[in-house]
Amino acid sequence: MKYWISAARPKTLPLAISGVLLGSSMAYLNGGVSTFTVLHIALTAIFLQVLSNFANDYGDFVKNTDKQAKREDRMLASGKISATTMRWVLAVWTLTTLALGLLLLFPLFKTGNSYWFFLALGLLAIFSAIKYTVGKFSLAYNALGDLFVFLFFGLVSVCGTHFLLTGFLQPRVWLAGVGMGFLCTAVLNVNNLRDYQTDKLAGKKTIPGLIGTGPALFYHRCLVLFGYIFVVGSFLSKADSLSFRANVIETLMFVLATSPFVLLFTGQVSAVTDLIRSKNDSRDLWNKQLRNLSLSILGFVAFYALCCWLIMC
Repeated sequence: MKYWISAARPKTLPLAISGVLLGSSMAYLNGGVSTFTVLHIALTAIFLQVLSNFANDYGDFVKNTDKQAKREDRMLASGKISATTMRWVLAVWTLTTLALGLLLLFPLFKTGNSYWFFLALGLLAIFSAIKYTVGKFSLAYNALGDLFVFLFFGLVSVCGTHFLLTGFLQPRVWLAGVGMGFLCTAVLNVNNLRDYQTDKLAGKKTIPGLIGTGPALFYHRCLVLFGYIFVVGSFLSKADSLSFRANVIETLMFVLATSPFVLLFTGQVSAVTDLIRSKNDSRDLWNKQLRNLSLSILGFVAFYALCCWLIMC
């Protein structure tokens, strides 16, 4: 069982939860939300993330990427799980994820409210999770991983959660989705910076591999900075109940309250910069930065959710 837990990569789950938490927090500002539905959305997002992680382990193994990188932390490359077993588990996990998604969309089917759109989006999410590394033209091997993460961990996660809970979207929800997309893409960029050398040897095209580590560091700073700005910018109270002046004041107070996260994100960007400039290839240090950034994003969104709850109290 411990091998399957390792293959599921629990450290990646904070990002899957963060988008759902942000979208449901914004929905809460527009009235009551169903706790059961929020948990159902979160569980579906987690299953999608684990599906992607299983597929990544399999895809990188088949392409011989993990063997070249000597990835003993990958279950197939280390021989702890066989490729045949992983294929069976992928099939079962895909069907389970699909079932969870269909149950989640059932209320939309009864009302006819955008059911087919969300069904197509859900099928695309499952397909993309598998195609991230599996197949001849896989997303991660053709510099499309950043776009995939931005769309599904950002826009789809935040905006989809909000729509499923409320039945509508607002401009500030899109703003939050874009911000979350930037932040989650920043995590992927750290992962790609860590694997810069081994990815090039394996022929895996990533943004750092295409533009170099220097521009990739600038790209990373922009992702973190604009991610923070967009999420903070989305924090506007209900326009029908408060004046524009009150909205501005409340937003400024939120900026001040979240200023410690600016220092936290800045410190993590500096740590990544130091690792690149010192050419430190310690996986433990890189993994520490990945974990810190992921947990910081979750903490940032949790604080956002707390502020939404305080407003409605």
